[in-house]
Amino acid sequence: MSVTFVWRYQRQLTNIHDLRKIMASTRTLCIKRIH
Repeated sequence: MSVTFVWRYQRQLTNIHDLRKIMASTRTLCIKRIH
């Protein structure tokens, strides 16, 4: 049970990390388009 909880927690963290990456990439794309 605890192992599953840790796995879910780690997966959530990775998802948040991926979201940050996507946000950063989209932000750079928008800046490039504006300039």
